[in-house]
Amino acid sequence: MLVKVKALRPFKETLGGSDLVVDLPDGTTVEGLVRHLVERHPAFGPQALDDSGGIDVTLNIMVSGRPVGEHDLGNPLEEGDEVMPLAGG
Repeated sequence: MLVKVKALRPFKETLGGSDLVVDLPDGTTVEGLVRHLVERHPAFGPQALDDSGGIDVTLNIMVSGRPVGEHDLGNPLEEGDEVMPLAGG
């Protein structure tokens, strides 16, 4: 399944561009995508993961225009979703 990742600053530098297309297995969750991106782009790790290796709560994520809360990270993505990681605070 193909999903789009729209990366703005500061993530565009660590992800290697602002518009990525990522090929993932069907059923991949939002958290699975974040971990995939960290695996492919290790510099994204400190921005996306907390000290214990979980998804950092300051990382805001939008999926096809909808905010993803901490309890939604296990939701599966769908073909063509546009995912936008945003710097939180």
